[in-house]
Amino acid sequence: MPYCLVCGTDVDELDSAYYSRSMLCIPCWTRKSSEVAMAGCSRCGTRMRQDEVRRKNGNIYCSYCFNELERIERIPVCTLCKKNMETWHKTLRLSNGKNVHQECAVSPKYRVKVFCSICGTETDYFKLSPAGFPYCHKCDKSPGAASASGDTGVTVTFSHEHPLLESLVGKIGAMLG
Repeated sequence: MPYCLVCGTDVDELDSAYYSRSMLCIPCWTRKSSEVAMAGCSRCGTRMRQDEVRRKNGNIYCSYCFNELERIERIPVCTLCKKNMETWHKTLRLSNGKNVHQECAVSPKYRVKVFCSICGTETDYFKLSPAGFPYCHKCDKSPGAASASGDTGVTVTFSHEHPLLESLVGKIGAMLG
């Protein structure tokens, strides 16, 4: 009586394909053939069937790792410190249109240029309001445009010298209700 080389079970003598299956019973042969067709994830090493494989840049990934790589690629990167800008980070738009961390923008290590949110001039010496809007030192000194409020920061109010900004603020206020 022949026996399976993997599990040791008896194989029926009438089974004519026993030797063509390399002396394995039918359940062990199907398990072996499915394991041969499996592939490992390039990131975490998880074994998966060929129909579950996700390919990207010539590598094989499981569904979880593939989705995680897609998520990481969608996260913007700060152009100054080269770190990811997650949703909880406060950001600031530079004059070249790129977003950076607020901490990086006000750091003396980097010299960045922004547009003043009050007068619209491009400046590399600026302050930030508590709401995160940059304004130049000229607008900080002008009466009626910005006023200091102790060490809590600066409260930015728009003057009547900029009707375009006032109309935009008015329209946004009307939309918000």
